[in-house]
Amino acid sequence: LLRKGSLNFGNVRNDAQQKLEAQSPLARSNQVEGNYLLLAVNYEAKLVNSACLLCSMWCITTIHFLAMYVCIYVRVYGFFLNARLLLLFR
Repeated sequence: LLRKGSLNFGNVRNDAQQKLEAQSPLARSNQVEGNYLLLAVNYEAKLVNSACLLCSMWCITTIHFLAMYVCIYVRVYGFFLNARLLLLFR
């Protein structure tokens, strides 16, 4: 990779392709299998990360709505309590 002109991605990809083609069929199949395994692990990690993010967003939203519900309930209950007290001490 430190050769002159091999720092762009096109040359790196070509070098990797040439090395893969120069290998024996068994080594090539093991390499491809390893690449697919890495892709699967990477995909699974992204999936788990997305699931955790979705779960945390759901928890935050649920807590937010519960807090709003409690605030609304307290205000409505307080309003009716004040109305009853006003009627009681008229």
